[in-house]
Amino acid sequence: MRIKSLFAALSALILLSGCAQLPALSGSSELGPDEKMFVEMMVPHHEQAIQMSDLAPSRTQTAEVLAMAEKIKLGQEPEIELMEGWLGEGHTHDNSHAGHGGMDGMLTEDEMAALEAASGSEFDKLFLEGMIKHHEGAIEMLSLLDSSEDAKVLELRDQIEAVQLDEIAQMKALLANY
Repeated sequence: MRIKSLFAALSALILLSGCAQLPALSGSSELGPDEKMFVEMMVPHHEQAIQMSDLAPSRTQTAEVLAMAEKIKLGQEPEIELMEGWLGEGHTHDNSHAGHGGMDGMLTEDEMAALEAASGSEFDKLFLEGMIKHHEGAIEMLSLLDSSEDAKVLELRDQIEAVQLDEIAQMKALLANY
């Protein structure tokens, strides 16, 4: 029965994630300096959230934590693709996250190592605490766009803010169980 519930929850999340519309990739690919800095920082930020989420299937027994990890991954992968499209072909960024230790919300190497080593309820607690911190950092990074007038970037900003605030509330409710 637990598997059926998990499958139903994941199916619903997949369907709901398809309802969110990402800003168009078309239009001017020229980003202003603030927009470019934001995108260059948000791509590796999102990549770390996916890295954290990828740990869940082998480390948690909690359907709600697994569903949250999958939801985060399904939401942030297309945003990465969109932002990388804005940066253009040939643009590379640091996939190691090593240069982003001071970026808002990024987990340190020690925090990632602890998350990777954990399992069961210890993993759940570390995942939820770490992802809340991570999402709060992403929301702080949105201030880089305060002076932006780029409609497509502002649309993505608004989407990131709405989704991540909602996910923070859900994760805080889950964290209350630990």
